[in-house]
Amino acid sequence: MLVGAGFVEAARLRWPLDTETASYLVSPVAFYQVPGPAIPLPYDLDRAGVAYLQQLSAMLAHDGGPFILVVNMRHFFHERSVPFREWFEHALPPGFASRSIGRFGTMSVVLFERVGRDPPRRM
Repeated sequence: MLVGAGFVEAARLRWPLDTETASYLVSPVAFYQVPGPAIPLPYDLDRAGVAYLQQLSAMLAHDGGPFILVVNMRHFFHERSVPFREWFEHALPPGFASRSIGRFGTMSVVLFERVGRDPPRRM
């Protein structure tokens, strides 16, 4: 699960991720039981944020998904959202698709998964 909570402290994210730093940056979803780790997203798509996302998307593409994107549709000080969904749709290799699960208050939940996988071969 990728979490874009909009905390300004996320402007200094580095990969590999420090789990102590990650714990408070994903606090908006800490109450909910989620399968797998919750990974914070950067505050913005500046040079450092894009570099972090490039490493993260390479790992996600290698793992093959699925994964959930949870983002706040509004930042605290400037009423705009960071286009994480669009960024991942462009950055992931062909074969990944996204679909909206829903909006919950200001939070948007999107599922990314591989589509068109070939069934496993029988031997």
